[in-house]
Amino acid sequence: MPTQVVLTLAGPLFIGVILVWALLGSLIIQLYDYHNTSRSSDRLWVQILVYMVFLLDLLQTVLITQSSWIALIVNWGDATALINTPWSSATTPLLNGLLAACVQCFFAWRIWQLTHSTIGRGIAIVIVALALMQLAAAAAVTAEYTLFNRDYSRLPELSHADDTRLIGNFICDTVIATSMVIILAKAHRQSHFKATETLLNRLIVNTIETAAITAGVTLLTLILFKVSPATYYDIVTDYVSGRIYSNVLVATLNGRHRSRNGLSSINNFGTVDFAHGTEMNTFTAAQHTTITTVSGQLRGVAISTTVDTNEMADRSSLPKVTAI
Repeated sequence: MPTQVVLTLAGPLFIGVILVWALLGSLIIQLYDYHNTSRSSDRLWVQILVYMVFLLDLLQTVLITQSSWIALIVNWGDATALINTPWSSATTPLLNGLLAACVQCFFAWRIWQLTHSTIGRGIAIVIVALALMQLAAAAAVTAEYTLFNRDYSRLPELSHADDTRLIGNFICDTVIATSMVIILAKAHRQSHFKATETLLNRLIVNTIETAAITAGVTLLTLILFKVSPATYYDIVTDYVSGRIYSNVLVATLNGRHRSRNGLSSINNFGTVDFAHGTEMNTFTAAQHTTITTVSGQLRGVAISTTVDTNEMADRSSLPKVTAI
């Protein structure tokens, strides 16, 4: 096999498979933690979503491995095997789009729950629309690539659908991050307690960092595809993008448990909940809770699960608020 083919096609494919398995291992650890600590506090549909995302991730890992095995092992030395890819290679865009849509819709739901304004809920609807748009574009890429007999050299002909998929993901992730930062910043302005402000600052920074990973990988995939369409450089980032979405989802849910137990004060793309994770629950308002009045009712966003017993001498006298 020519050296140039190895460096531009076989090499990136090999690196992509390694990263896929590494991220699957990370997801398994996260899932084990979720099953033992956070699962019981979540709604049934959230639990189903987590396990469904894991199964999709596992399925795609198997398909990516099968595709790479045929190209790199079974047909080693045959450069055409890297261009005329096996059937499993066509599933990557669709499964990536499905994983991304599941996670994006979950965060849209959280934003819907955290805000009661028309604009805020309108943004949540926009996020869902963007998620479904990129999913439809991903399905179109898979369908057209299959019709092209999985000839990778013809992939640039799918640029419109592929651009829609990648740009849609990038915009959707950016909107999610921006919305969460605005919500947290608003809670920060309303807070009068140092501990809450410190935690909110960390949540804002973590939200930006997480968004930088998901949106950055998507943007890098688009750039590599445009700059080097005849190589597999973009395959590396495209392979890992689905794994990143699934890891972010489970890590976000696990972050609540760590915060409640004082192990960590960081929670990706979300807020800390007292008892039932992402569900709407009632708890006693404490000094570490930001309380706002909406439509005459006391509502709040739980930011910290630490309660000073000296400050809570008479819990019965404190008002009740709703947490997310």
